[in-house]
Amino acid sequence: MQPERPLRRPPITVIHIGNDKTQLQLTKLLLENADPRIKIITVLTYEELLEKLPTPHDCVLSNIHMPGIDGIRLYTLLKQSDDTPFILYTSKGSEEFAEKAYNSGADDYITKEMTPHHIQFLAKRITQIVEKHRTENTPLLNKKRLEALHIDTADIASATSLEEVAEHLFKAIQGTLGSSHVELHLIEEGRLVERYGLGPGLSEPLVQELDGASVTVRAAEKAEIQVVPDTRLDEGYKEEGVNTRTLSEVAVPFKTPSPRRM
Repeated sequence: MQPERPLRRPPITVIHIGNDKTQLQLTKLLLENADPRIKIITVLTYEELLEKLPTPHDCVLSNIHMPGIDGIRLYTLLKQSDDTPFILYTSKGSEEFAEKAYNSGADDYITKEMTPHHIQFLAKRITQIVEKHRTENTPLLNKKRLEALHIDTADIASATSLEEVAEHLFKAIQGTLGSSHVELHLIEEGRLVERYGLGPGLSEPLVQELDGASVTVRAAEKAEIQVVPDTRLDEGYKEEGVNTRTLSEVAVPFKTPSPRRM
């Protein structure tokens, strides 16, 4: 078996709005150096921000005190059309503004400190907030859905054939995760073999060696649930040059009990 490969985590794009161009550029440089995954787009005005909003982004980082508009008012306007996290970031904070920020629904309120420790903290908070938002808005990562899947698959225990197991499994997955493509694979003679499938599939059953890079193989190797939100960014797929049929994948391993000896 090949050694485990750490998954490449997707980049985080942040739109940072403020009224000091030099300060914006310095913060951009420090944040991108602190975490290479973070990419900063800087804007100086509300109008410029509106032009950048259609650009794919994961978070808005906003000063509070700006000409013509404050950060809390800006968040109130943006949340009507932009559901990405919003962090208020200021060098002139106060308890009053902090209370208003949290009451408004902003994801965080952070006071500026131009120190290496602070930049590391800011990068970490941006990452935590964005990843939490991604988790809550990605069906495959929704904990409640996975728990419901566990409950629904209880019928598998009463199945008397592999085909019946597949039927119960596919019904549970579609009912809880809403997946359009589901497969059941078995380990046979040291390989992973597709036995049943639901949705578009290959003309011949998929057969994979157990030293491959796919999420299904990794689940079998590690005996752990594997989740890949974006197969295009998954390091294993990219290294092996695997062409995937789906953008997001989840693989759940299960083991049948050994027959009892009489």
